[in-house]
Parts: sequence; C-alpha cells; structure tokens
Amino acid sequence: MALYKDKFRVETVRAEWIDYSDGVFFITICTHDKRHLFGRVHEGVMQLSALGSIVEKCISHIVDSHPQCRLWSHVVMPNHVHLLIQVSKGKTKSDSCNQQNDNAMSQVAARCGKVSHLVGQFKAAVTREAHKAGLEMVWQTRFHDHMVRNYDELTYINHYIVTNPANWSQDILSK
Repeated sequence: MALYKDKFRVETVRAEWIDYSDGVFFITICTHDKRHLFGRVHEGVMQLSALGSIVEKCISHIVDSHPQCRLWSHVVMPNHVHLLIQVSKGKTKSDSCNQQNDNAMSQVAARCGKVSHLVGQFKAAVTREAHKAGLEMVWQTRFHDHMVRNYDELTYINHYIVTNPANWSQDILSK
C-alpha cells in the first residue's frame, strides 16, 4: 500500500478462508480497557445504564438497517456486548438506509454486508449517540468473532448469551 507508506496500515485479524458476508457469527465487542460502562449485573439481572440503553437501541436498529441480517440473540453486559447474528448474501439496504435519517444505524454509510462493516457501523452509531447524550464511549479497537459451524454450536452459544447475566460472577470479563 503506497498511501501513508504502510505507516498506518493495520493488517486484518479476520481469517482469509471465511466468507464474512454469509453465515452465523458469534461476536463479542468490548469497551476500551474493559471498563464497566453499560450498567451492572445485580442478582443475575443486567441493569442498563443510560449508555447501555443506547447500545440496546442501536442493536435493535441492526436488522432494520441490514435486511440481510438476522439477530438470533444478544446481550449487553457491563463491559461488552455479545451478538449472535446471521449474515446472508443478498441485496443490502444502502439506498433506503441513506433516506432514513432518524435511524441511528443508517447515518453511517452502508457497505458490503460483511461482519466487520456491520460491527464498525454499530460501534460508530453507539459512539455518536453517546456523544449526543453527553456520555463518554470508547470501544476496544477490534472485536472477537466466531463462525458458528452447526446447529448444536448455535444452540450452545445462544444458551451462553441468554444466561450470561446469571453467570456474570464467573465471567473472566467481570473483573
């Protein structure tokens, strides 16, 4: 890459053999330094902060803005978000997204429907909405993804997500 003489180029950590525009993905997105910004878990129930409510709202806009996506399940935790999302190849909603100015997700240009673009749009939307509300929001620069290989794995991950608040005290991210 000639631009910036490779000084600012960050190589991708995404696996080259996976098609990130088609499949079911388990995604974990953390706050910077794993700071507890989204609320707290009390007696196994997640209690969202104002910022956590913004995250929840932006998650609900993912499928509205991306018809090629299906959200199987999700959970907002104090310092991270889990998404179990299916991305299918197909027509994106970029033209209609740009026309829906009231939708937080549509304010970021829609791209090719790959997981990394979807996560980038989500993080940008949350950050923008947080700043509008006068709240600080800093994400970890990357995210973790896992391509779900079969139905048993889908069921296991879905159960993990749904029970994550109840198991928070044993979670390595709770520290």
